[in-house]
This record gives sequence, structure tokens and C-alpha cells, in this order.
Amino acid sequence: MIIPKLRELLETILPKKTSFDNYQVEHDFTTIGRRTMLLNARQIERAMGKERFILLAIEDITERKQIESNLKSTNELLEIIFSSTHFLIAYLDKDFNFIRVNSAYARAGGKPPDYFIGKNHFDLYPHAENQAIFEKVVQTGEPCAYFAKPFDHPDQPKRGTTYWDWSLIPVKDKEGGILGLVFSLDDVTAAKEIDRKLKELNEELEERIKERTSSLEDLNTALRVLLKKREEDKNQIGANIYANFKSLIQPLLNQLKNSLTTNTQEEILDILESSIKEVAIPFSKKLADPIVGLTPTEIQVAALVKDGKTNKEIAQILNKSIRAITSHRDNIRLKLGLKNKKTNLRSYLLSLN
Repeated sequence: MIIPKLRELLETILPKKTSFDNYQVEHDFTTIGRRTMLLNARQIERAMGKERFILLAIEDITERKQIESNLKSTNELLEIIFSSTHFLIAYLDKDFNFIRVNSAYARAGGKPPDYFIGKNHFDLYPHAENQAIFEKVVQTGEPCAYFAKPFDHPDQPKRGTTYWDWSLIPVKDKEGGILGLVFSLDDVTAAKEIDRKLKELNEELEERIKERTSSLEDLNTALRVLLKKREEDKNQIGANIYANFKSLIQPLLNQLKNSLTTNTQEEILDILESSIKEVAIPFSKKLADPIVGLTPTEIQVAALVKDGKTNKEIAQILNKSIRAITSHRDNIRLKLGLKNKKTNLRSYLLSLN
């Protein structure tokens, strides 16, 4: 099979030159497809009068070219990542000299990328603790990582203390020897500041809650004092009303009793006296409580029972039948929860005072 490009080389170049080196030729073969070959040729001189001949070497470099193409694509992709990532990345030799930095690293340092090449990291950023960490990575071959590690820039004092997440990863050869170090960083100063402010806000909120709780406790204490005072005042008012009844109204009632001439008038006066007492003493309020639910007539019957009146006497005073009074007494016991109990009704009513 004749390769056209090879024929051209042999017919046009060799007559003018005695050799050609590393000449690449591509050709589509029917059996193995398209291949790339590397050609080298030499003219060999022979004795006078004898025809010259050509020494030709052909190397199939198709696979090698494919590998080179793949590596080129990979390198281009890595270059895009290296240049576009927001992470700061530097490649150092094992003595910590810069070999290469990405754009983000250069911007953070306020210099062009070429400025760093060949310079020592700790000449630019002296830091004894970090240098000891770098040296340990080189000695042990083990990577390391730190989070929110503080750093003060000696060449940019106005920046103050900054905080960084960073890692240092050794690059090794096949035998495990250290070739260099990949140093990657992420500035987390802003996030650290947010954390600090959130902590301050949380502490302030907790302090406010404590103050509010204390204020509520003081308010509850004051309210309890007021309620106690209200109850005391209520009791005092009741005592005053009863005292006024005893000192002002009771003597008048006694004088009126002495002047009455009929039993009916005396009974009516007894009812009047009992009613006034019910106003003066909290007993009637307890009986009229919605929980008890006594009717006005039942309250009158209860008051007379408490005063020791019999059913017959109560019936005469209220102008009702004894049967009706008995029914009222049963209802009173039911509403007071005394039904089917041996508790004496008058004793129970007296206990309400």
C-alpha cells in the first residue's frame, strides 16, 4: 500500500535534503482505520557509481497522540477550575516557595499572580505556628486542615484579624516522596463576624427574657399583695357592716320588740331582723352562690333553720304549709350536697359563718 504523503516526502524532500526528522503523517487504513505515524528518513551514500538508498523509520504514535490530547483537555479543564474557583489555591515546593497561585489567591494578596512565583510563603507571611504545621506535613506526608483559624496580615494591618478555613495537601511521586504542596484557603471572616453578632444577639435576648421574667415575677407579687389586701378590705367591710348592725340597728329592733302587743307583729319583726342579719353577714351570699343555686324562698327557710326555728314555726312565719317547708328543707339539703347524709342541716348552715 502506497501512502501518498510518504511518496511526496520521498520524491520532493529527500532529493533536496539528505534527511528529515519527526515528520507526522496521518493516513486512513482499510483494516486498522486512521493512524498517525512519525517518520524519520536518511539517504545512505554508497560507493562511486552505485545507486543511493534510503533508510526509513516509521513509528505509529496514534495512542500517544490520543493520550496527549486527553491530557491537554484535562489540563485545560483543571486550568479553568484553578482560575475560576473562589477558593485561594497555591502550589508550593517542599521548601514552601511559590510555584503557582490562582487569581483568587493573587487578588487576596493584592498582587498579580507572577509576583508570588519563586518567593517563600513564610517570607511574605511569617507565622511560626503555621510554619511548624507546614514542616510537619512535609515530614509525615500527612495532609492537614483547619477551620476558622485566625491570621493577622503583617503587610495589611488595617484588615485586623481574619479567619480562614484552610488545608495543606502533599503531592507525592510514585515512591511517596514529597514533590510539592497544594495550599487551599477560604476566607470565613464574614461568617465568623455573623456568628459573633448572632451570639451577642442571643445573649441580649436571654438577658431581656431574664429581665422580663423578673418583671413578671414582681408584677405577680404585687398582684398577690393587692388580692390579699382586697380580701382583707372585704372582710373588714363585712365586719364594719355587722358592727354597725349590732351597735345601731339591733338596739332599735330590741326597743321595737318591747313595744309590740301581738304575736304576729313580733313574728314579722323577727323576719325583719333575720333579713337584716343576712345582709350584714356573708352567710346569705354563700347560700346564694350560683354553685349552690338556692331560691329566695329557700334562702329564707335556711336562715330560719339556722336561727333554730322548727318547721311549724317557719311555716307560720312564712305563711306556708309544714309540707311545703319540709319540701324546701329537702331541696336545700340536695343543693348543699347533704342528701342521704347524717349531717345536721342547722349545724352545717352555722358552719358557713
